[in-house]
Amino acid sequence: MLEKINVNKNNIVFKGNLYQKNLKKLKKPEINRYQANPIPFTKSIFPMGNIYGINIFQHNISSVEKIYSALTKGASFKVDDWTLQNRYFGSNRPDKTWVAGVEPAQALKRDLKDSINSILTLAYGTEVPKKMPKVIKTPNYGDNWGRNANYIEINNRALAQMKNNRTTGAMIGAIKMLPLIPPSADKWANCVLISQLYPNIWGDSWNNNGENSLYGIVFDNNRLAENIGELKIGNQIFSKEDVVKAFNDLAHLRGLKTSFRMIISEDQLKINNDICFRWNNPEHVEAFISACCKGIELGFDGIFFDSVKHVGNYDMQHYAGVGAVVGYEQMQYILNEIRRRTGRADLSFSGEKAENDTERYRFMGLNAGASQMNAADINEVKNSSNSQKYSREFAWGPVVSDDNDEGNKNFEYRLEAIKASLFGYDNSYDKLPSFMQMADLFPLNYGINTHQLMMQNVNLSTDETPTSHYDNLFATGENDANYRKKVAQEFAHVYNYLN
Repeated sequence: MLEKINVNKNNIVFKGNLYQKNLKKLKKPEINRYQANPIPFTKSIFPMGNIYGINIFQHNISSVEKIYSALTKGASFKVDDWTLQNRYFGSNRPDKTWVAGVEPAQALKRDLKDSINSILTLAYGTEVPKKMPKVIKTPNYGDNWGRNANYIEINNRALAQMKNNRTTGAMIGAIKMLPLIPPSADKWANCVLISQLYPNIWGDSWNNNGENSLYGIVFDNNRLAENIGELKIGNQIFSKEDVVKAFNDLAHLRGLKTSFRMIISEDQLKINNDICFRWNNPEHVEAFISACCKGIELGFDGIFFDSVKHVGNYDMQHYAGVGAVVGYEQMQYILNEIRRRTGRADLSFSGEKAENDTERYRFMGLNAGASQMNAADINEVKNSSNSQKYSREFAWGPVVSDDNDEGNKNFEYRLEAIKASLFGYDNSYDKLPSFMQMADLFPLNYGINTHQLMMQNVNLSTDETPTSHYDNLFATGENDANYRKKVAQEFAHVYNYLN
């Protein structure tokens, strides 16, 4: 186990000689990471491109433009009236705006071109440009933005188009939900965490076929999930990669960070569908690193690792995964390699139940941990904030609900937990990271819960149309609408509060 990092002029040495990297001297501007418009770095300590998407992702912009052009036969972007009619913001912060007061299904049933225009309207108001910016940068909250972020997990598979027993368009559904996600604050980011990027082991692209859990992943030459699917518009076909890039560009345009979920339990991983993954096999480790890097190269800003608490066989009596977990020094190497190969010093690595032992997780390379504290107790959250304020690279924070949520938390608990996540500190600089699920912002229909959607690809359509699935996915009662309104008010309040 690595005990500390020694910094000696041009070398970073991990104790134990796991990794040694020569670094060029780099003078960086003095940056207040909590400015509304902090100064971006223009140089990187890594060899590939520049951080914050300045150079690396310039090519990504073409995905949105090409898709929109195909949808509209070359028309320009335009102001979206539906968005103007339904936009919501705090009384003192009209720049912090999103769509609220509508049913989620209404957003999901919109045409993709309208969803793109909605995002542009939120970003530019009534001055929507005819063309996309030449470069879309990921919002700049400094290298350690993940230490303070609100992570909002969206089960993109559940948002896909269900056509009979097949599933496709998972990232299109995620794009359509972006206008409904509250924007980042001045002092910290909101991060949309995607549940699926790579194929699940059983039943990828099939629905209503029993258990096809997202807790199993196949590494097949970095092939993306079939649930994401290609996008066909007329005689044009856009790859799964094109659609993922478009999602990330549009999220960044909204001022949001993005992340995706990964698994580290070896019996929940496969190589090419039929080979059991093993952490003691260097080729398998390389496949894992390569898959992580591809996600970052597609525009994501971070990765959430399931069961990360147990790295290095830590606290295994509470381990719920299947198979061996990655070793501690091995995980250090993996996270360092992802940052090195992608050239991004600003990535956020977060994980499940990584709490209490701050130094253990900080030296592992993590930025945020999902805690088991009482998230609805604002005093407990404040006390934890004060006890961790010395640590600026890693912190563990409250969980409103997680992927194991079976729907047994009532609205009062969820709302208090959201309040504590947004206001649980004495100094906003010390805000803890927080973790939420789609159901915490948009209640699921009765009889449906977050964990069920992780374990099964449920088609809720009653007439074999995708729109019927959307109608039945989210709760639409008066109490549900009132809850969504209260959640929106809390986010609006925090923007005013921090002004």
